[in-house]
Amino acid sequence: MALTQMRAQHQSLLVMPLSDSISLGSNLLLRDSIVFSNLKGETLTVDFYLRGLNPRYLIFEETTKDSLQLRYYTIPFQLPQSFSLKDTSQILSPARQGRPLREEDLFSLSSQEFKPFKGLSSQGSLSRGFSVGNNQDAVLNSALNLQLSGDIGKNTQIRASISDNTVPIQAEGYTAQLREFDRVYLELENPDFGILRAGDYNIISQNDYFLNYDKRISGGGIETKIASGESQIPLVVQGGLARGRFNRNTFQGQEGNQGPYKLRGANNEQFIIIISGSERVYIDGVLQKRGEQNQYIMDYNAGEITFTALQPITRDKRIVVEFQYTEQNFLRTVFQAQSGFESESYRTKIHYYNESDQENQPLIGEYSEAELARLQQVGDNIDAALISSIIPAAYNDASIQYRLVDSLAFDSVLVFSRDSTVQLYNASFSFLGANQGNYRLAENQANGRVFRWVAPVNGVPQGSYEPQRRLVAPNSLEVVSWQNEVQINKRQALKIDGALSRNVLNRYSDKDRNNDVGLAGKADYSFAMPLKKAQLKLNASYEFNNPQFKSLERIRAVEFARDWNLPVNYLGAVQLLSLNSRYQKDSLQLQYRFQALQSPIKNGYRHLLQSDLITKTQLLKANLSLTQSSGIASLDNFWREQFNYRYFLRQQWWLGLESVGEWNLSRALNGNSVLANSYSFIEYRAFSGLGDTAKSFLELGYLQRFDDSVRTAQLERFTQAQTWSARANWQTKFDANFQMAVYYRRLQILQGESPNDLQNSLTTRFNYNQRIWKKVIISNSFYESGAGNEPRRSFTYVEVPAGTGTYTHTDYNENGIRELDEFEIAPTPDLATFIRVFSPNVDFVRTSIVKLGQNFNINTPQKWQQAGFFKKSLSHFSSVLAYQLDRRNLLDGSINNLNPFTVLSNDTLLVALNESFRQTLFFNRGSARFGADYTFRQSDNRTLVTYGLEQRAIKEQIINMRYTFASDFILRLRGNTGVKNNRSGNFTNRNFDIDQQQLFNSLTYQLATKLSLAASYEYKQEQSKGEISNSLISHDLGLELNYTAAQKLSALAQLNYIQNNFEGEVNSPAAYEMLQALRPGENATFNLSLQKTFLSNIVLSLSYNGRYSASLPAIHTGNVQVKAYF
Repeated sequence: MALTQMRAQHQSLLVMPLSDSISLGSNLLLRDSIVFSNLKGETLTVDFYLRGLNPRYLIFEETTKDSLQLRYYTIPFQLPQSFSLKDTSQILSPARQGRPLREEDLFSLSSQEFKPFKGLSSQGSLSRGFSVGNNQDAVLNSALNLQLSGDIGKNTQIRASISDNTVPIQAEGYTAQLREFDRVYLELENPDFGILRAGDYNIISQNDYFLNYDKRISGGGIETKIASGESQIPLVVQGGLARGRFNRNTFQGQEGNQGPYKLRGANNEQFIIIISGSERVYIDGVLQKRGEQNQYIMDYNAGEITFTALQPITRDKRIVVEFQYTEQNFLRTVFQAQSGFESESYRTKIHYYNESDQENQPLIGEYSEAELARLQQVGDNIDAALISSIIPAAYNDASIQYRLVDSLAFDSVLVFSRDSTVQLYNASFSFLGANQGNYRLAENQANGRVFRWVAPVNGVPQGSYEPQRRLVAPNSLEVVSWQNEVQINKRQALKIDGALSRNVLNRYSDKDRNNDVGLAGKADYSFAMPLKKAQLKLNASYEFNNPQFKSLERIRAVEFARDWNLPVNYLGAVQLLSLNSRYQKDSLQLQYRFQALQSPIKNGYRHLLQSDLITKTQLLKANLSLTQSSGIASLDNFWREQFNYRYFLRQQWWLGLESVGEWNLSRALNGNSVLANSYSFIEYRAFSGLGDTAKSFLELGYLQRFDDSVRTAQLERFTQAQTWSARANWQTKFDANFQMAVYYRRLQILQGESPNDLQNSLTTRFNYNQRIWKKVIISNSFYESGAGNEPRRSFTYVEVPAGTGTYTHTDYNENGIRELDEFEIAPTPDLATFIRVFSPNVDFVRTSIVKLGQNFNINTPQKWQQAGFFKKSLSHFSSVLAYQLDRRNLLDGSINNLNPFTVLSNDTLLVALNESFRQTLFFNRGSARFGADYTFRQSDNRTLVTYGLEQRAIKEQIINMRYTFASDFILRLRGNTGVKNNRSGNFTNRNFDIDQQQLFNSLTYQLATKLSLAASYEYKQEQSKGEISNSLISHDLGLELNYTAAQKLSALAQLNYIQNNFEGEVNSPAAYEMLQALRPGENATFNLSLQKTFLSNIVLSLSYNGRYSASLPAIHTGNVQVKAYF
């Protein structure tokens, strides 16, 4: 029987989510007929491969993420033998001749044509492209993602990771692990020359007391060993450009305020960008973990930290954040080198580090001669380097400009102006603090931040800003450290560290250079004495640093200054003697430490006693300390205790008691009066738990705390607080998991301006996941409540190349000025010429926060399709529900609001809202012949900006139906009705509602296996209500031609004719939303796209988009991209 006499049979299969392969049967497969589509019938590109001459399985490159429809043709014939049109000996090696040609042979031949990393393990892709049009300039775009490893010959290993994307953002700090968008790293390792590194990476010091750092650089280095006789001397040299600068913020938590808390730079800069992943966060001296499932999250671009419900914040929490942040003042270089010698009993190392601003390579523009003279004059007193920022400038409609006027007998007051006929000035404003300046932020429609002058009252400034800027001086820091370590014998060791630093605060000035060099040192002796069934370890150390010594990062304990009653972030001279002994026997450990401190501010002694006891039924930890110190005018006694006891009644049932107390009394040397900085507190916590904390457990606790402060020259009770807590993690055999964390705190202020004032705070988190009836029903529930801060955001629209932005500008009032109410979300790429940049703000409001999430999926079991009438009927239906709510209200009353659906008495109490609801009911979701679905969707988004609330809300209902008939025709119908709401606090022309109804239908004809033709018609009716009423009736006729050859070539051509019957004001925000960049009357859009695959791993993509509107010239945009997969 001839193959041409056989009729190909059409096959259709449903691919379920998370599938890695699917059976194709045993008949002969026509490979080019394979087509994938989603359940709406839209053709998709899916990566897969086939094995063998007549494959019976299709294997996916990645497991499927959603349901897919697979269509292909087979011939009911199984080939009994192999056929070939050409002589295979012409293309096969002699070793392969004499046996049938196999598909793997063809694959191996084609793959030999392009192997950029042959012999190496590689994965990733490289893409290059550009877009051009008659309404935009040419825009280039590129992306590279490559991971490479392997042996490149001569026993040399290569490891490389390169990611370069045109994305101007950092990784967000919402997870414990971060992914960098732009990173280049290359490492070569060989036993002969060592390790070569280049790119973006961290240089980290190891076991160096005075030269401790973790610095991210863009540069390179070598780690090798130099032969010296029979021994080898290690050498490490690295250098490059510094990616960030280190800083440390110390602050006290606010009662019931989870954040965000604003972080500042080393020069008190308010608005900084933090290097992602560089932070270390401590609360009460304990290191915290990042991530929504841990203690805190970071907004690196805004420089803000927010704590999760798992770490409640109160006024008692001591918070320390250490981080690196970007500094765009000067090109900053880093050089590091270290070498040493090591034997069995002796080790020495010398370590050099230099970090310097290059004063001849500023990144913010050259300083004028007057500015350089000012910096040379101030020397190390950088705070005095303030200059006026008022600069005469020509009129520019894209800038915020001012004119100088006289007001209320005050000369030279800046007033915002758009008058091009007068002398205008540019000015930048610095935040000085409340009542420290004469300017405030003003509400204005201009595209940028506008400041207005406020008259002083009785000589006291009423603003927070001034038109001045602080000159930044280039600085440098050099540190040399020297380490010697001697292992005297098995029991004794001696270690000596020395360091020398040179800290230049102002490289432009030669003044104050006599205090740049500092010295530090440390000696440490340890002795281990084995006893019968026990061990005793003794240690003695002495360390010092003079006032001029400067380290790169913190070298002592995170709360060292607090331990000794020194000022916060004290960096002065210190001499510290420590004697330590530790005794350990079985489960008992005792430790005693004596310390003596000498500094210009405090001299004192400290005794510490620690004990740990662990048995089968008991766990005990106790810490006691006494610090006695004296200063210039005070004598301090600082008692501290920490006690933690846990008793196990049974293996998984425990009772516990904790206590933490501090009594810090500071008295005047010339009397017994208690000084104002004295305080004391004691807190007790009782708790009980049940279960296994690694799996399922429940723990309940109660805490009571009393704080005393100085009143009438003695300590008196100031506040008292109670906290009830509950934590749980429960996993059941019914495939369910429940997690809970609840903290309720009552704080009573007994004295002060508001005696007996009661402050309540409740921080909660609930998470419940349930799978019922073998995943027929899947439910995920989430709830969180707390309190925090919400900034009043201000923003500016910044122009970018076409296609790389999100917004477009329309001059509604035709005044030639870009104003905030004239920017819209761009409906097409060629109009996307602006991005919206939120300007940093220090204006925060206290809010009550409630988050709620619910996902609910129902899918009937497959076996119901073969069951009785009732179950079989139900098997045609499935449902997906998703609801998300993030609501922030002004904190009203003594406790945050817990009800996410509370009706507010006043709309002004709502600060921010992000709410979305989507419910979809499917009928025959996986059927290729007929299917339908109904969707109800509602969303409401509100953001607090400087001029009020911005709101965008949508409510709509959608019905979709598809029907396949005569095997080659697909009919699709869609109808939807809904309403859009838009509100803007200060712009009345942006307050409008749009009612819309829409009907869409299309008919697709499968002309051939690879070719399909579709015709469509869409009717749309919209009516806007607001300051201006508009109406639109639109008719959209479309044609679409689609050609798809799996993994080889795909092409798409679309043509749409749109007739817009519009009545109303065309030049308005509501009309722009309705017309979507088109015009009343006749319009046309045309799109062409082509994708071709070469050599199985190179993809060429071409696209063309056109738009024509009556009375306007046609808009043409083209895009070309080449992408190679490794």
